[in-house]
Amino acid sequence: MTENITTPTAAKKTHKVRNVILIAFALIVVGSIYGASHGGSSTAATPAGPAAAAAAPTKDTRTVVYKVTGTTTQASLTLQTAAGTSQQNDVDVPVTSKSGTEGLTYEVDPYSFVYVSAQNSKDSGTVTCSIEVDGVVIATNTSSGAYAIASCSGTAK
Repeated sequence: MTENITTPTAAKKTHKVRNVILIAFALIVVGSIYGASHGGSSTAATPAGPAAAAAAPTKDTRTVVYKVTGTTTQASLTLQTAAGTSQQNDVDVPVTSKSGTEGLTYEVDPYSFVYVSAQNSKDSGTVTCSIEVDGVVIATNTSSGAYAIASCSGTAK
């Protein structure tokens, strides 16, 4: 029969290795908790200098402004929002938000399909639609005459 005999020196070495591993693990856990609670990341360092600009996160949403103008006084609108398609009948032209600013503003995900159409609700006049994404006009169109439709579409890049 073979007996497993541990010498006091071997036992001390085993305990030292175990203690070093436990201390390293505790430091990693504490560092991760501290970093996460102070706005840091527990997985990567934040780059500095020119690399920081290249690694900067992109904007999570795009600001889309649908504008409808023209010589007509009213139009019926169909537009694409983050929640789906919205229809509004006999809206005063030019279209303004509840706060009085020109156009209707929505936040959408990047690369979302954006669309607005405006149908003249009157017997004559023109109707013009346009779409701005983050301040840049990506589409515009004008139609004239009774019940004419102007439509604009694009991608919120």
